[in-house]
Amino acid sequence: MPETIVVVQRSGGGYVKGAKVSLGFSISDHPLSAGLTKSSYTDHRGEATIHHSNTGRATVYVNGREAVEVYAPDKVFVYI
Repeated sequence: MPETIVVVQRSGGGYVKGAKVSLGFSISDHPLSAGLTKSSYTDHRGEATIHHSNTGRATVYVNGREAVEVYAPDKVFVYI
């Protein structure tokens, strides 16, 4: 199963622990399996690992807000 690693950092520096992270796959790219992944929470290093079945373009959500777009699976850094 593919996995995407999301690292959440503050824009001034430092990792964010406990941020709720998920991926959203749009219906235009994934007509039969669009939707959000199960949420994952960042650890003390700001890392959250999200397991998903889809691959390709996805939107990263941090604490319910759109953050960045990725091509999953990947490792991405998000600054909040």
